[in-house]
Amino acid sequence: RTFVLPKEYVPFIDCFAQVEEENAEAKPHEKVPNLWIMKPAGSSRGRGIQVVNDVGCVHPGELTIIQQYISNPFLLGGYK
Repeated sequence: RTFVLPKEYVPFIDCFAQVEEENAEAKPHEKVPNLWIMKPAGSSRGRGIQVVNDVGCVHPGELTIIQQYISNPFLLGGYK
C-alpha cells in the first residue's frame, strides 16, 4: 500500500485505521505491524526517511511518499 501525501492523506488515514482495527480483532500471532515508511519526495541518499507507527507523526504539508512496511517481503532468488 502506497500513498502520495498530501493528495492521498485521507485514504492513508483510512488504511492506517483499518490495520489498527484488524489488529484489535486479531489473535496475537496474526497481528500485522502497523509500520509505515515515509520518504520525502525531494530528497536523495535516504535523507529524511522515517519509519512511523503513529499517525500523529505524519504531517501532510509537503510532498511525501508513504508506504506500508512489509515485514516478510516476497523474494526471488533471495532478492527483493
